[in-house]
Parts: sequence; C-alpha cells; structure tokens
Amino acid sequence: MKENGQVDFGVNNGQLLPCSKWPNGVSTDHRDPNRRMVPLSYKEVSMDTANSYLQDVLSTIPKTTIKVNDGHYVHVEYKTPILNLPHDAEFYFDEDKKILQFRSVSRVGIADFGMNKRWLQAVYSRLLKKLTIHHINHEDGGSVG
Repeated sequence: MKENGQVDFGVNNGQLLPCSKWPNGVSTDHRDPNRRMVPLSYKEVSMDTANSYLQDVLSTIPKTTIKVNDGHYVHVEYKTPILNLPHDAEFYFDEDKKILQFRSVSRVGIADFGMNKRWLQAVYSRLLKKLTIHHINHEDGGSVG
C-alpha cells in the first residue's frame, strides 16, 4: 500500500506485485508463511475454463465486483460483510506452470485481522471443488472402446 492508501495492482515478470510491509494482505508469493497461500493448479483444464470457473465462484460471493478480466489476469473488489470495508483481490493464470496465483489486500488500515486470507480460502475451496468435479466428469473412467 502506498502512503496515500492506494494499492498497486498488476503483474510484473509473470508474478503478481508483492503485498505491502503492513499485515493487511495475503498472497501466493508472500515471504511470511502466515500470509502465504499455495497457488491452485488448473492443469486438468484450459485457462479459459479455469477463468470461467473463477468467474462463476466470484459471482456467488456478495459484495464482489470483477473490475478487470483480460483472460490471464482478474482484478476484483470486494467489501467486508459488516463494515463494508473495501478490499482488492487479484488472480493471475500462469499458463506456463498451469497455476493460479492470487493476492488479496485491504485498502483501509494496516491490519486485516485475517479477513483477506479467509476470503481467499473461501474462493480457493469453491474453485477447487469446481475443478475436481470437472476432472471427475471428464475422466476416461476405464471404459472399453
């Protein structure tokens, strides 16, 4: 976060920008293990399918608005349920590694009390479920041809 409360967004050299020094964000590339999450593999589906599933998941979360979706990069604004505080989340589809990187940061305050991690964990688990169901529904199943 910048001194004026603005947050930098985007991808640089195939990575989302790092979180600030303040404990108000979480990402797949954070040095602090308490603020780091494991990227999500989407090797069983195309990037377009994974992106479509992500959009489906995000559309089910109240107070969530997709601001940018260029296919590889998604920027989302969401607000906390009670205080309506704004947060930003980013998702980057690393097509070379077939993983989804993500980051979520608060726009207000220097601590998030775990809100960003809980929000991303909810997105992660819903998206993982969709990817798993896709995989099960598209397995060969050992049928004899």
